[in-house]
Amino acid sequence: MADDRERERIEKELKKAANIPDEISAVGLISSRTGAAGQILAVDEAVKSTNCTAVSIELPRDTKGWGGHGNYIVIGGKTVTDAKQGVKTALELIDKHA
Repeated sequence: MADDRERERIEKELKKAANIPDEISAVGLISSRTGAAGQILAVDEAVKSTNCTAVSIELPRDTKGWGGHGNYIVIGGKTVTDAKQGVKTALELIDKHA
């Protein structure tokens, strides 16, 4: 098991590789193999109503004959509770927008 300094170093390397700002301490993920507009609208509304930010949005293209484009969205917060609330709110809103 790594000591505290080793865990901190790995965390900083992960943040750097994923372009996660230093003020973000916890992340939540939203993804889907199909669609993107409803999920993006839901995440936009969720981060505006919670203590979160949209860290990144990727729109991968499924070229294997499934549903077309999908989405991979990272929501960040200062605490785990913030990130969880952002994801929970976004998931509830996806039903409204998708």
